[in-house]
Parts: sequence; C-alpha cells; structure tokens
Amino acid sequence: MSFRSINPANGNTLRVIDAFTPIQLESALQAAAAASTAWRLVALDERSALLRAAAARLREQTGEFAALITLEMGKPIREARSEIEKCAWVCEYYAEQGPAFLADELIVT
Repeated sequence: MSFRSINPANGNTLRVIDAFTPIQLESALQAAAAASTAWRLVALDERSALLRAAAARLREQTGEFAALITLEMGKPIREARSEIEKCAWVCEYYAEQGPAFLADELIVT
C-alpha cells in the first residue's frame, strides 16, 4: 500500500510514500516509546529552549513551509504564512508557560 500527496489545484501527484511494513511499524513504535522515556528526563529549561528554537526555525523557513502547505493543501499563501506564524507563537507560548503548567499545585481539600 502507498499514500499519495496530491496537489488539489491540478490533481497532480506530488509524491508517493510507501506504507510501513509491520516490521517498520514495530520499529517506529519502539523508537517512539524510547524517545518518550528519554524526553521525561529532559529539564524544563532545555525543553523551553527547544520550543523557542522550533519557533525560530518556523519563522526562518516560513517561505519554504508556506509554499509546501499551499502546494499540498491548496491553502492561499497568505493563510499558509499565518498558520506558520501561529505555530511559532504556540511554541513560544508553551516555552514560556509550560513550566508553570507542569508545576506542582497544592489543592486544599
């Protein structure tokens, strides 16, 4: 089985991607589980720094990502650029607010 990325404007196939085999799927699931275990050990300040770096990368490559969104989804380029900015903003928001969201909270009962 394979998946096709199709340009909605003209119906042209942009790329064909083969589905994972059962062995590839199992390997990917094991890798994700291992990454999750390792991620729990990453300090919050480092996680925040990575989110800020992701926001910066999104903004640096806005043109490239917006073109891809437009090509694959048919979204107008202005909307694609706005979507990328929103994603960058969300990364920064969680970089700033994440530690407070994850802090212990004493609840009096």
